[in-house]
Amino acid sequence: MVRDNWDMTTTELPATLPGAFLVRAIAPGDVATLEAFYATLSPDSREARFHGATTVGDRAAHSFCAAEHEGRHGVVAEAFDDAGRWVIVGHLCVEPFGDGTAEIAVAVADAWQHHGVGRALFVEAVKWARRHDVQVLVASVRWSNAPMVRLLRSVGRPVSFGPDDAGVVDARILVAAPLPEAA
Repeated sequence: MVRDNWDMTTTELPATLPGAFLVRAIAPGDVATLEAFYATLSPDSREARFHGATTVGDRAAHSFCAAEHEGRHGVVAEAFDDAGRWVIVGHLCVEPFGDGTAEIAVAVADAWQHHGVGRALFVEAVKWARRHDVQVLVASVRWSNAPMVRLLRSVGRPVSFGPDDAGVVDARILVAAPLPEAA
């Protein structure tokens, strides 16, 4: 499901839908909830996303929430918490380089990993890239992060990996390449 920054009450989507989440563009008002999202990630999840940073403070959260800041794009996945409030359960950044490529980075709440949140965010990044003439998405990934490598391959786009640099590789996803025909 996709929610495009409109006001939605909790009665419009029952909290009884287990595993239900919405995807929408990030907004300036998401700073506090995004900061809270990153604070709840396990150390392994923060390491997988930031390759060393341990916290995301107010300044970084403000930067992540700047709507279309210099071409940057951000997407969040939201779900209801136990109190019936929307909380961020996933975040994806797209940072264009200006040469037809853009860097992507994704983080998913530990409890929501392996439930389709990362894939939904990544699909939104591919759609955004196609709309903005971005031909290649680049993601820095720990080579040992098999779930992330599977995620990058999950949308059927060609993926290549650069050289290993202390366990981190750059994955290049060809957005504009034609998909192979079904047999």
